[in-house]
Amino acid sequence: MGLGPLSVLNCLLRGAREERGVSAVEFALIAPALVALMGGIVEGSLLFYTWGNMEHIGRQAARSAAIGEFTREEAETFIVAGMAQSVGAPNVTATVTFASGSTPIENEVIVNVSVPATELSKFQPFGLFRLITLSTRVTMHREVSS
Repeated sequence: MGLGPLSVLNCLLRGAREERGVSAVEFALIAPALVALMGGIVEGSLLFYTWGNMEHIGRQAARSAAIGEFTREEAETFIVAGMAQSVGAPNVTATVTFASGSTPIENEVIVNVSVPATELSKFQPFGLFRLITLSTRVTMHREVSS
């Protein structure tokens, strides 16, 4: 006994009804991974932004100290004040060292800036990078007056 046109149509419709809600289930399975990926992108971007600010402010302080515009204390204060205006106003550890060499070309200003990633935690939704410390080192030739 063969299947009539109505019974074939009923089978097709019944199959379509059983797949209702499949896309919602698939989305529910994929959504956590997408949210975690987006959170990682946001956190990584914030870390790169903060590191870029550290580099920029460190270069400014090193340049000013190298030409004699800043003392060591003024350069360190400049770095801390500059980073306080950054996203999250992180607590910064800044050290400025004036190194003197045996020849004039060896006279340098060395600036080290570091920020624990935990300082950015109020902006990090998942804390994927909280265990690291961002740091940068800037070295510039120092102009010494004779």
